[in-house]
Amino acid sequence: MAENTTPERIQMWRDSLDRLEAIGAGTIVPGGEGPGAACDPALFGAPRVFIDQCHRTLAETSTPKLLRAAMTDGNEDRAVDWVPDSSIGAVFPG
Repeated sequence: MAENTTPERIQMWRDSLDRLEAIGAGTIVPGGEGPGAACDPALFGAPRVFIDQCHRTLAETSTPKLLRAAMTDGNEDRAVDWVPDSSIGAVFPG
């Protein structure tokens, strides 16, 4: 999310997932997953849910604490610690 904090960038991310899925990408290397994560096409669904969740929160939140809560809610078993920190720093610098 750190590189995708505008609606346009978020849509580009979604479009990239769609293109990769459409061409039948067989191996996906998840950037925000923990050790031992699957690297197969089943992984396409999780980023879409995460993107939508974060996009909604970016439009509604005004504090780093609320953004962190939204980014980790339901993702506790997947996201590594630096993912929310990196994204929060991009939205709320300083």
